[in-house]
Amino acid sequence: DGRAFCWGWGTFGQLGNGGTANRNLPVEVGGNHRFVEIGAGDRHSCARTAEGEFWCWGLVTGSGTAATDLLPTRVD
Repeated sequence: DGRAFCWGWGTFGQLGNGGTANRNLPVEVGGNHRFVEIGAGDRHSCARTAEGEFWCWGLVTGSGTAATDLLPTRVD
């Protein structure tokens, strides 16, 4: 159904659920987005919607800030 789930280290917000806690079980990525592609890195993840929008979360995600994005942030 396009929902995304992440688990593992959360220190830099790379789980996209609004927090920085580590999770052993999958947690849903926040924002109610529906994705068709996802790419995950060590400290960030990015995903594309069917409409061609790109959303990223975690450390230095291309959202124009050099900070941590705890929830998906649109990348223009």
